[in-house]
Amino acid sequence: MTFNYTSAVLAQIAANIPNQASAAGLAIIPGIDIIRETDVRIYAYEAEIGDALRVAVMANAPFITVETETFWTSRIRSTEGYVKLPLKAERLLEAAEIHNDLLMSVTVKWVASGLVYEWTAQTEWIAPLLTEIDEAVQAAQNEDDAVEDARTEVHYAKLGPR
Repeated sequence: MTFNYTSAVLAQIAANIPNQASAAGLAIIPGIDIIRETDVRIYAYEAEIGDALRVAVMANAPFITVETETFWTSRIRSTEGYVKLPLKAERLLEAAEIHNDLLMSVTVKWVASGLVYEWTAQTEWIAPLLTEIDEAVQAAQNEDDAVEDARTEVHYAKLGPR
């Protein structure tokens, strides 16, 4: 079974995590940032949050952390490499403004037996959106490169044979 998440479903999952964690005997500790790279990734498109919490219990996690991320087009525009977007990418981003202030991901992390575990669910629309924007940026860069190559050829052709 594959799981897809809308912003509304993610909001419901995030709201239910405290009850599910409590029922499983797990404490949620806010204000903790697990800075080590993830060792064990539980894929949300194959495993629901309940499955991830069962893994946390089996691994004897002392606590879990929960992080939610809200979508804002302004955040993308301020990200390095996306400050000055080509027209097609800008139009995609403008169309994505309908998602502003909607939940785009929920991440649950814990540490157990020296390993960092992570379960992250994203909305079904964020990955395709970012892929389309990246493709538009790359296409514009390729076009710019082709124009520059043509200019260089013309320049050397004007210089004539050496």
